[in-house]
Amino acid sequence: MDSTLSTSNISESIPKMTGPFGDSIVLYPYYYNQMMQNHFGVTYKFVSEQEYLEIAAFESFAEMDAWPSQNAIRIIDDIVVVKLQN
Repeated sequence: MDSTLSTSNISESIPKMTGPFGDSIVLYPYYYNQMMQNHFGVTYKFVSEQEYLEIAAFESFAEMDAWPSQNAIRIIDDIVVVKLQN
């Protein structure tokens, strides 16, 4: 069946604000925590802003790839780090 219903008609009628923001499916860290709790039933303790800045300054963090790469998960300073985006 030749139809543009799913590729054109429907997608043109969806508001532009629907969906992810750029390369990220979740805009703020708080929402990652909520997503993990709601969808996976787990609660994680997130690092503080200061701890985040310290980890982001490590060369090993800069060398990490974004998820879902196998190189997206490392332990840095006894903290499990999952790099979700570059």
